[in-house]
Amino acid sequence: MASSSIMDEESDLTQQLIVPTPGDNGGGGSVGICGRILNILTCGRSGGGSNDLIKIKPYQELIISPKLYKRSVNCLRFAVFVDAVAGTIEQPNYPIMVSAGDHPDSFPDTSPFGFSAATYFVPMTALLGVAIASLVIGRLSDFKGRKPCLLFCLYGTVVGCILKYILRKSFWPYCAMNFLNGLFSASVPVALAYAGDVNETKREKDAEIGLLVGVSMLGTAGGGIIAILMETQGLFAPLLVGSALALIGALLNTFMLIEPKDILASRSREREMLGLEAEDEDEEDGGVVLPTELNYKVLANILIGALGDNVGSSGLMPLCLSPLAFS
Repeated sequence: MASSSIMDEESDLTQQLIVPTPGDNGGGGSVGICGRILNILTCGRSGGGSNDLIKIKPYQELIISPKLYKRSVNCLRFAVFVDAVAGTIEQPNYPIMVSAGDHPDSFPDTSPFGFSAATYFVPMTALLGVAIASLVIGRLSDFKGRKPCLLFCLYGTVVGCILKYILRKSFWPYCAMNFLNGLFSASVPVALAYAGDVNETKREKDAEIGLLVGVSMLGTAGGGIIAILMETQGLFAPLLVGSALALIGALLNTFMLIEPKDILASRSREREMLGLEAEDEDEEDGGVVLPTELNYKVLANILIGALGDNVGSSGLMPLCLSPLAFS
């Protein structure tokens, strides 16, 4: 009878990921939303002693169901989308922002820059922040985990958009906050690393990485569309929409995104239970043998090409938008 009860309990829990429980201090209740977010961002560490930690029981380390895995990946894709939307939601309005007197929301002064220089400078501040963040976020996520770094970017974007809206009356404070917001807009490198972790074959990795890049491009276009649709609401009102979308993405990923190490551990446990060996990646990829050492010459050429492509495309954007301010 007891054995049957235990099996029923385990069967119910297989449809869940990991259910956090309070510390074994005799207290009841559940962990609040703020506590859950803080625990994830601090990688489960707390300064208040062992009783403050969320402890995992042995029976809670179960196999992750395909449904939960799919939900986690979809949340990751949505995070990439909303981060791209929030980062580009003001782009069509940049030329009008720096044209004093052309719109009630325009900056009163952009000294020492003229119109053309200011049109380039505003988006440059955001892109500079993104470039710096992208250089460090990937390595940081290797040590701290993909999920904490992704949530750091999303919640930072929420706060950054709100602060940009508050500082919308002055050119230089807005640009400073635009740079700071760019430092949090680095969800794409983390998402690509996540895709490389959880997909086992090269074919699956390439497909997911391509999809994530496409979702990011879709979000970039979506941000501009939202700004155009909200032109009657003011130049900076889209920032509030971007902040709201980023908050939704952050909350979804807080509760539904699964760390890659948990997914890999689940697959390993499942194969052990079924008596299967690990899949041979070479066979899955048609016999393609992956390199064991990094070719730095090829990597340098790729980086230089990517840098040139981004410089050209980023510089073309304000150049194309500038004539719109004169019409």
